[in-house]
Amino acid sequence: MVVGAPVVARADDSAIAGITVHPGSLYPPFSPDIDAYDVDLPLGAAAFSLSVAPRSPYAKVHIDGVAMRLTTIPRDTTTRIEVTDESGATTLVTIRSRPPKQTAYVKATNPDVGDGFGAAVAISADGATLAVGAPGEDSRALGAGGRQIDNRRVDSGAVYLYTRLADAWHFDGYVKSRLPAHAFGHAVALSPDGKLLAVGEPDEDTGAVSSGAVEVFERQAKGWRPRAFVKPPSPTRCGNFGAAVALSWDTLAVGAPGEDAAYLLSGKKGWRDGERLTVAPIGERFGDVVSLGADGTVLAVSGATTTRVYKGTKAGMREVLTVPGQRGAVSGNGNVVAAAEPARGVVHVYRDGEHGWFSAAQFPHAGERVALDFAGNALVIGNVVDRFDYRGGARVFRWDGRSWVPGEPLTATNAAPNDLAGIAIAIDARGETVVLGAPGEDGGGVELSGDPASDALESSGAAYVFR
Repeated sequence: MVVGAPVVARADDSAIAGITVHPGSLYPPFSPDIDAYDVDLPLGAAAFSLSVAPRSPYAKVHIDGVAMRLTTIPRDTTTRIEVTDESGATTLVTIRSRPPKQTAYVKATNPDVGDGFGAAVAISADGATLAVGAPGEDSRALGAGGRQIDNRRVDSGAVYLYTRLADAWHFDGYVKSRLPAHAFGHAVALSPDGKLLAVGEPDEDTGAVSSGAVEVFERQAKGWRPRAFVKPPSPTRCGNFGAAVALSWDTLAVGAPGEDAAYLLSGKKGWRDGERLTVAPIGERFGDVVSLGADGTVLAVSGATTTRVYKGTKAGMREVLTVPGQRGAVSGNGNVVAAAEPARGVVHVYRDGEHGWFSAAQFPHAGERVALDFAGNALVIGNVVDRFDYRGGARVFRWDGRSWVPGEPLTATNAAPNDLAGIAIAIDARGETVVLGAPGEDGGGVELSGDPASDALESSGAAYVFR
């Protein structure tokens, strides 16, 4: 025995009663017989608080050699905990923080060249339901659950649904337009509970060429079923109704940039009657992007140069803010708006405070898409032109109460030039799960078991899940 060396306690005599971390989770869960843990940090977290509870109030606790029981630990570090009880026995534990990682590589169940799977993505509030649009998919199927192997209707488009059980994703549905369509799946949205799906098909021709449509599906006991086929009240040639969609619990927002308009429709009225918002001058492409707060009372609509924010009143939606940027998003609680200006390489963030909206941040960060969690404390910026070879990626920024702290870059494990990862992005309500769509990805794998290294199907597309 070395004189002065600590006496290490046996597992059943551990001097530690518990270890807690926030944010994040301890893996494996705390147990007296485990002496090494990982902390899985949420997306964008720069640090976590560590609390050590000894079994005895008289025990001595040291974290990295300093006497303390509670501290803040930066990410990407290894921390040593020593707890010595009255007998002199010491329990040693190490804690290592881990950044978020890619947890799923998602492909279509019928991938093919040019399908563009991942051109649009949406995720439910709890991060357990995923929708992926493939506007270039070619099957002749109609409605929900049709045959996927007949590729005689070129670029008709499709949407694929997946559900997460524990940490594993499973295929949950395949839906098509109820009519022969073109580019069905150009835009997708899920309700917060993941039970409603809205799909935009901006080139649908009923009433007028490329007037557009939106189809709403509902998850039922036997799978996804069509619920509504929605057209604008006055179909307009090249109006592109459905170029963008967003869903709250019972409110549907639809962008029609060819009309320079956005629509707000109520599910209680069968998605028929609603409000039409438009701006001058014509040609602004107002409606290219729409984003809706969870309760449907705050709406962001983006055009070619600006994003306009509307708030619901008894008299209808009222414009409350205009910000630079043509790629806007609103947080689930409706209190934070972000908008990207790709040409300038700037992202703007605004908050609704006690005295109204104010500019909260401006990032000198190139990005083509933005997304916010429910509280507006996690911001995802998708950057398609990463390294100028269009492989793409994203970065998560997290608000720590004083400033926006950049997190780890999100890069696909099989990232390759022209994948366009991040051209579509989604984040769950808690800011713990991010999805990147990569419609230019070339993998030949199927569903969730494909080989990421395979490049057999050019632009078949993929989606990547990070947690």
